[in-house]
Amino acid sequence: MTTRRHFLTSTGSTVAAAALSSAESTPAPREKPLLSFGLMADCQYADADPAGTRFYRESSGKLAEAVTELNKHDLAFTCHLGDFIDRDFTSFADLRPIAARLRSKLHHVLGNHDFDVEESLRAKVPAELGLTTGTYYAIRRAGFRFLFLDTT
Repeated sequence: MTTRRHFLTSTGSTVAAAALSSAESTPAPREKPLLSFGLMADCQYADADPAGTRFYRESSGKLAEAVTELNKHDLAFTCHLGDFIDRDFTSFADLRPIAARLRSKLHHVLGNHDFDVEESLRAKVPAELGLTTGTYYAIRRAGFRFLFLDTT
């Protein structure tokens, strides 16, 4: 079974290898890309003590660093690939002002940790992430269709 982390690692390596091999063969003139978008994954913020290799409280600072870096680029949109929080529904409120500084529109994919909240609040999670019309959706940008699937 492929995990999101394995997919991102292997895809990134493949893209980097392809870019390096094509760059070595022929230097091409610098062209503006058809489309640029940002990706983030597994913020997993919680106001919780560290556990093993997870430093939950540091996630908000790392999200702020990511937003600062992404804002340096002309992006059609940004996507967070799930697990924005790790637990505790109030964590959404802690991250919302940081994510709001992002200049490109932020799209979310749901992750299992996003639902690690009180059972009575689980139905409210999609709306907290701006998913008001469903938990999976599509957008079109620059002639491409992007599908955002409910990974839960």
